[in-house]
Order: sequence, then structure tokens, then C-alpha cells
Amino acid sequence: MNEEMMILSPLFDVTSALYAEMSDTMPDKGHVLVFEKLCKLGCTLVNAEKARFWYRDKYNKVLRTVSDEKNILVLPENDSGIVGKAINEGKVIVVNGMSALSDTDGNAIVMPISDTKGQYIGAFQVTGKKDGDFDEKEDVRRLSVCAVVCGLSLESDIFADRANFCEVTGCRNRKGFFSDYDWKWAPVLKSTPLSCVLTEINDFGDISYNYGSRLADEVLTCTAKTIGEFGGENSGVYRWSADSFLLMLPGADRQAALQKGKDIAECLGSKVFSDGENSFSVTVDMGTSEFSAEKSTAENLRTAETELSMDSGEL
Repeated sequence: MNEEMMILSPLFDVTSALYAEMSDTMPDKGHVLVFEKLCKLGCTLVNAEKARFWYRDKYNKVLRTVSDEKNILVLPENDSGIVGKAINEGKVIVVNGMSALSDTDGNAIVMPISDTKGQYIGAFQVTGKKDGDFDEKEDVRRLSVCAVVCGLSLESDIFADRANFCEVTGCRNRKGFFSDYDWKWAPVLKSTPLSCVLTEINDFGDISYNYGSRLADEVLTCTAKTIGEFGGENSGVYRWSADSFLLMLPGADRQAALQKGKDIAECLGSKVFSDGENSFSVTVDMGTSEFSAEKSTAENLRTAETELSMDSGEL
């Protein structure tokens, strides 16, 4: 087998495996499967020990990774190591030797990946050359196919995921909730309670009309941030409508959710907003639900929506 076929053979193996698995056995895994397979391919093409595909999570301000070993790592977005340096500077980095490395265990190549607008959104990294040093030209050329496909797949994911986010507050929206439910929230019910708090800002239309969209956006952002702080690390905040937010609380029963809602309302009521001349505070109404695995998502939410619409006066 000549050198060209030695390179093409693992590529064909990966693409055929992806075709079979994505069209049949793992339809819900999507591009994560692409990233995992291409990491394996990258290792094969340059005889490396490990490969990782890093991508920017702009909402949480971190770099996340998918690897050939299916490990999950997280770095700060402003990471000063080899991955952050490659993405921030937009340059391929090839390192042979330990002295210049701060976040790998051996020789490394990091290839920054941009979207079609030229913004750097991730990086393809291989470490640990098994038979010497990485070649700055040939090994980078071989890895280019992995980097390009990972970049196109990531951009596709980013484009699709934008529809699930509220650009004003940075939290996910109603569509994002239903996209998350089966994989993120439904499994919680197998081992622990799951409740929600639905919070609505009173007279939000008047705020927007009287004080303008900038201050109205400030109210929304503050509300989303406050709800998230009270929710805790494993909670989820969703912008439910123009003036309402949904807080998901794993591990909390309905009584705990009710208390959480009261605490949120009290905190928000203490905040003062101003346009420079006039100041005001906001009040909120709320409803709560405790989820059941026996009910549909809509049924689980109905109690909170009903409580909210009835304005029960518990706050």
C-alpha cells in the first residue's frame, strides 16, 4: 500500500463509520459523534497519542472539548496556554519539547478553527507524537481535513443553537427548554425531585413604553441573572416569554420551589432601576410545579402556568 492510500484508508474508515452510525444507531448524538470520530482519525493520520476538539461556549465564557477518549475538559476562555493562544492569535502552533508547554503532556499541534466570517470558534489539537517530533508542514497538512470538517460541523451546531437562546439575557428560551428537556431534565426524575418556578415581571409593557428599550433590556438581564443566582449550579433559566422566566430546580420539591420563588421576588423587589431622571422597582408574580415522570412536559408545566395566571396572592 502506497503512502497516499495509507492516509486515505483511515479517512474512509471514519467516514463510513459516521455514515452508518449517524443514519441508524445514534441519531440523537449529532455532531458530537463527528468530533469523536475525527479525533480518532487525527491520531491515526499523524501517529499521535491523543486528540481533542475544543470549542468556545460563549454563554459560559469557557472552552469545552470533545476527545477521542470521550473525556470532557473545560478551560477558561481567556486561557493563556497553548489552546487559548492558538485561538486568540488565530495561528497554528506546533510545539516539540516540554519547555514551551503549559497545558499538554508532550509534543503538540493546535490548529485554530474559524467560522465562515473569520471568527475563531474552536481548535483541533493533537498531542504526544509516538515516533519523534511533529512535522510543521506535513502533519498539519494531514490534520487539515479533521480541522475543516470539525469547524463546519461546529458552525452548523452554533447556527442551529442560536434559535434556542435569548440574545438579550444570554439564557436559553422556550424553544431551548423543549430541546433540553429529554436529555437534561427528564433523566433527573429517575432519582430525585424536579420542580420549576415560573416568574413574570408585572407591567413590563409599561416599563418598555415609559423608559425605553435599553432600560427594559436592563430589567430583563437583571431578572435573568438574579433568578440564575438563586437557582444554583445545576439549575436552568429560560426566558419563557417577553416578560416571564422559567427556573428549573433539580432536587427540589414544590415547597422548596415556592420558597425559592418568594426569595427571588423579594430580591428583585429591592433592586432600583433608573433612566437618570426617574427611578422604579419591579414586582413579579409566580407559579410553581413539581414534575412527574408520568406526565407530559405540558402537563407538568400547567400547574405553574395556572398559578401564575390566577395571581394567587402567595407573594
